[in-house]
Amino acid sequence: MAILLVALTGFFCGEWHESRASNAQRQAADSAAKLELATATGRVREVERQLSQNILNIDEARTKEQDHANATIDSLRTDVRNGALRLSIATRAHDPGPVGADPAAGDPEARAELLPSAAIALIDLAADADSTVRALNACLDQYDAVRRAVNP
Repeated sequence: MAILLVALTGFFCGEWHESRASNAQRQAADSAAKLELATATGRVREVERQLSQNILNIDEARTKEQDHANATIDSLRTDVRNGALRLSIATRAHDPGPVGADPAAGDPEARAELLPSAAIALIDLAADADSTVRALNACLDQYDAVRRAVNP
């Protein structure tokens, strides 16, 4: 019976010792994994911070460009309303000329002045188009910044 008791005690002591060694290894592996996770999380947060700053810079640049463009467009509108600026378009002058005249000789160019309301409507159309182009360019710049951050 004593031999059986010694054998069982030896077996359980061995299991207990092996369990402690296994727990120590598991805790060491857990600590290493937690450290690696913390390091990776820190790197990702830094990339995220830089990306946020880049996007903010892009937005600020677009806002600055848009404000400058709005000032220019407002100045153009004011000049057209006050008569300081007149817009015209090229037209063809239709001169019937003599019978049998060569049509390949070309029509002389003439200019037609736009009414101020039509000129302002064209300025507004061009301003909207320019604003849309600026917004799309900013969107592309933001996409490129994200792409570079995600796939360095």
